[in-house]
Amino acid sequence: MSIWVSRSKDRLALLARGLADLQTAGEDVLPEDMPGFQSFPIRQPDRNSLYTPPRRRAPFAPGPIATSVLDPADVRALRALTLEQLGLAITPAKIQHFVGQFLNGNRVLHVCDLPPDAFEREEDLPWLIYTIAYGNHPEVSYDVEPLAGEPVALGMVKVRPFQLVKRDA
Repeated sequence: MSIWVSRSKDRLALLARGLADLQTAGEDVLPEDMPGFQSFPIRQPDRNSLYTPPRRRAPFAPGPIATSVLDPADVRALRALTLEQLGLAITPAKIQHFVGQFLNGNRVLHVCDLPPDAFEREEDLPWLIYTIAYGNHPEVSYDVEPLAGEPVALGMVKVRPFQLVKRDA
């Protein structure tokens, strides 16, 4: 802001000196190449330019909410479609990369040693499910070994204790 003000002051001073020089030279009319003053039109406020308070409305009265009951066949079809889409999105290679970041050179990793924020969000739940499901898949290099004990909380779910064991290459 101060740079703009200082530039404006310099420009005004330069224009004032130029006008003073013209007056001392006896000129009454500005030269054609002299920059003119710019004026912006002033608009008068109208009734739509000021804030208007909200107008009174009738109170909101929602209608009854009706939920449709799905046919069991539709439920099965939707579930199969969702699992198919998840299967395409989460591949054994992606799960291997996901688990590899937790193993990080360790041979065995107990479920309690997983980072506490790894499965906090609802979107992370499929990754947990597929980590366990692909535990003995031939395309991954780890196994899931179930352990005895009380269920362990992982984010919003509890799972039976298990450990991830890196396979010998």
